[in-house]
Amino acid sequence: MNRRRLLQLAAALAVASPAAAAPPASALRLADVFDRPDDLRALAARCGPVFSAASTATLMAACGLGKLAEASAQEQLNAFASRRRDDFRAGRIELIDGWIMAHAECALCCLLARS
Repeated sequence: MNRRRLLQLAAALAVASPAAAAPPASALRLADVFDRPDDLRALAARCGPVFSAASTATLMAACGLGKLAEASAQEQLNAFASRRRDDFRAGRIELIDGWIMAHAECALCCLLARS
């Protein structure tokens, strides 16, 4: 998995209308997009206890998607990208397997790994 793939999944998640307390049915199949879904779960596990123990609503908020129920997919993707940039600027990052990941990216991985 690379960063481009992760952002593609963010777009798919945005289309799935993330406002629900639990991931919508369409989001539940997002992990199937990976050739090896276990890689996503392993990456999510390494994102740390802060993310793995978080509620779905908390993860959605950390992705920048928590308050966008009526927003378009593009607006939701823009919110994720903005949150990601803000995380890097503020130093909210994790070093995982050689990747420097924003907290928004870690939250997204954890959210998708739950599917």
